[in-house]
Amino acid sequence: MGSRMRDWVSSFALVALLAGPAAAAPLYEVINLGPVSELWTCAYSVNNRGQAVGWLRPGDLYFQATLFDTTGGGNDIDLGTVGGWGDGMALCVNDDGLAVGWSDNADDENRATLYFGPQGLPPRDLGSLGGPGGGAACISNQGQIVGMGLTPDGAEIACLFDPSGSGNNTMLGTLGGVESTARCINNGGQVVGWALNGVGLMRATLFDMDHPPQQPPHNVDLGTLGGDESFAAWVNDNGVIVGYAHTDAGIKHAALFDPTGGGDNTDLGTLGGPYSGACYIGSHGEIIGWANTDRPSTHATIFDATGNGNNVDLNDLIDPDSGWLLKYAYSMNEKGWIVGQGIYAGHPLAHGYLLKPIPEPATVSLLALGTLALLRRRRR
Repeated sequence: MGSRMRDWVSSFALVALLAGPAAAAPLYEVINLGPVSELWTCAYSVNNRGQAVGWLRPGDLYFQATLFDTTGGGNDIDLGTVGGWGDGMALCVNDDGLAVGWSDNADDENRATLYFGPQGLPPRDLGSLGGPGGGAACISNQGQIVGMGLTPDGAEIACLFDPSGSGNNTMLGTLGGVESTARCINNGGQVVGWALNGVGLMRATLFDMDHPPQQPPHNVDLGTLGGDESFAAWVNDNGVIVGYAHTDAGIKHAALFDPTGGGDNTDLGTLGGPYSGACYIGSHGEIIGWANTDRPSTHATIFDATGNGNNVDLNDLIDPDSGWLLKYAYSMNEKGWIVGQGIYAGHPLAHGYLLKPIPEPATVSLLALGTLALLRRRRR
């Protein structure tokens, strides 16, 4: 692992490691997002103001893009759709409370959508790349939006969306193949996701945002863990990239990517089972996602960024009598709040959750352990 990656070993992970699964008291309170009676809910993103978005499915009706009541009181807000009916999902919210995702239009097409949350404005159709649809995946604090748009021939191509909805969207290209998707844009304008290469393999990609007009982008293939395919899920503001990649045995593992594309990628391991995936990396290098246990079962996970395998099951950091099995961790804010999806009280379908540190905030512990991490690095 390169020196730059070592510099972002997570103090957040150290908090969990030192607390350990045998901690005398839980480190997180679990809040159910969305009514327990709903068939299905999921929380995908939380901002530094404590706003969380995702979706819920009321009864057997459509999926609703949702701004969740993070008190757990159930006063959730339906963010609507661009067509006034149909399905919608919110996938990311920035610190201004603007959210993006997709929703159905009047012609039942999936459209990239900008949601205005409690501001009371209707959702905005962000257009596509000349085709009938697309979807937005991420919005930065600068209001830059990325995702995927359809071309006239139906190809899915990574896209930088015009937030005004005027349709001046920018195609971000591929790695020589026919399709791609942008998954995340950081506050410095770096974009990651995946693209097909010339032989049709999906590869984690750092998209070229600075190429001259009328010239093809020089997108960077971020490589794998020895296998064929990979996917970049998030890039933090320091340019550190996580996602998943196939090992030489063809197994999907959470990965910390070398941003140069030089192949110095780090296998983040699992919780004893075969598979894992990293979904998010915070500004201090804290990595969360999911991993299989040795049962195997999928559990929400804090990853050891060194790749030494000291990963932590988030279920070991909550009250064992809470009724929750945390399955996926998707996003985290600077307060240490984590959102994701899990199983609550044996309900057959998954529910969105919010984890809040106990006591809140955990700043003192984080700073102390961050200092410990720095001292350890200096002694190497």
